[in-house]
Amino acid sequence: MVKTGSFARDWQLIKLSRDLKPHDISGEVLNRLIEDSDEDVAQKIEEIVVDIGERDGKSVHERMSASMNPETVIEGLLIASGIMYEARGNGRDLVIEISLNEKNIMSSSIKNPKLNIAYITGFATALAPGRIESGDGSIRIYPNQK
Repeated sequence: MVKTGSFARDWQLIKLSRDLKPHDISGEVLNRLIEDSDEDVAQKIEEIVVDIGERDGKSVHERMSASMNPETVIEGLLIASGIMYEARGNGRDLVIEISLNEKNIMSSSIKNPKLNIAYITGFATALAPGRIESGDGSIRIYPNQK
């Protein structure tokens, strides 16, 4: 039952309701879990994100026309996410290299570098199950090599 009240109280509630909008806190919770938890919890979260990336990649792969190549779709994900990358070579020798510097990874829609890398890894694996290497401040996707 709604409580009837004074104009002043009603006015305060109106002002308060403008400021207290529902908002998504899951990103902050996830970042804190990764930063503040033990290695096992952080690893489990990364595994979940890889699985989500694979699921999304498989979903895209199922809807792709036969004329689209997976490398282009991977590049499309990187472009849409605002992640800078460099593609070298072609065909079997193609390599897509992503710099893991903070500015590059944080510019994407996933604001946690570890999770961003995990998602991209899962997505790329589902589309082009080639080789993926990380190290030296970058991740390299070899879509056409095992």
